[in-house]
Amino acid sequence: MISGKNLLTKPLSLPLLWIGLAGLAYPALSSAQVHQSVQVKATLSTDKQTDDQDDKTYTSVEVMPEFPGGQDALMQYLISKLNYPSKARKEGIQGRVMSRFVIKKNGSVDDIEIVRGLSPECDEAVVQVLKSMPKWIPGKQAGQAVNTYYVLPVSFSLPGAK
Repeated sequence: MISGKNLLTKPLSLPLLWIGLAGLAYPALSSAQVHQSVQVKATLSTDKQTDDQDDKTYTSVEVMPEFPGGQDALMQYLISKLNYPSKARKEGIQGRVMSRFVIKKNGSVDDIEIVRGLSPECDEAVVQVLKSMPKWIPGKQAGQAVNTYYVLPVSFSLPGAK
């Protein structure tokens, strides 16, 4: 679990970032304990597949791709890399950025797209973090590593806002 001390030492810890990830939901930490919290959720995209046999991209697989170190490591990575853009904070912009990308069979992150944006600054912040991700453990189908679509919702929320 992420300690409150680590979160309080982060610059820009006052804005809340709700980061949606893969498969399970972590309860938000009390804002009395920390001023930044993370909620984890995951989905695989279900609306698109390619037909190229050698490079087929799956929307669902037997074994989902996994960030190195698991969900907690992914959460910590996103907290350390993702910053609430100052322009968005100043303008009171809040909401969710829906991103979709492919975890390639070699573990790299590719084909990043914003499915539903919030603001150019928030959208770009999410894209930059996704581009900087290390290689993942790829998804598997029939025991073989395969390209897999992955959806990551990231919610931006300011303290005291409803």
